[in-house]
Amino acid sequence: MIADIPFDNFQTLCVGAILFLMALLLVARSQRKATEKEPVGALPQKKEAARIDPTLRENLSDLLLRLEETSRRVNGQLETRFQTLNRLLAEADLKIRELKILSERQATDTPAPPKHHLAGDPETLEIYRHADAGLDPVEIARKMNRQRGEIDLILSLRKLGK
Repeated sequence: MIADIPFDNFQTLCVGAILFLMALLLVARSQRKATEKEPVGALPQKKEAARIDPTLRENLSDLLLRLEETSRRVNGQLETRFQTLNRLLAEADLKIRELKILSERQATDTPAPPKHHLAGDPETLEIYRHADAGLDPVEIARKMNRQRGEIDLILSLRKLGK
C-alpha cells in the first residue's frame, strides 16, 4: 500500500542522500583499509589522512543528523497520509453499505404500476384487438362509433399499464 504512494522531489532527494552517504562510507572504509596495509615508510600519508579525517567525520556527522531529521519528517508525513487514507476508506465503505440498504429498501417498496379500471371491459378489449391488428385510432373510432379522444385515451392507458 505504501509502495503505491508516488515519490515527490523531497523523497527522491532523501534517497539520493542515503545513497551518497553509503558511497562516502565505503570510500572512507576502503581508505582506512589502505592506510592500515601501507608499509611503515608511508607515515607522511597517514598524517595527511588523519588531518582530513576529522573534517570528513564532521561533515558525515552533520549530514547524518540532517538525514535523520528529514527521514522523521517524511515518516510523519507518510503516517499522516496513511491515516487519512484509512479514514477515507472506512467512510467509503460506510457509504457503500448505506447505498446497498437504500437500494434494497427501494426494490421492495416499489409498487406495481396501477392498471386502469377499463382493462377487463369487453369494449376496451375490442379496441385493443383493433389496435393490435394495425388500425389507427381514427379508424377504430369510426368502427366502434366512439370519439377519437376516447380511443386515444384508452390506448394511452394501455401503454401506461404495460
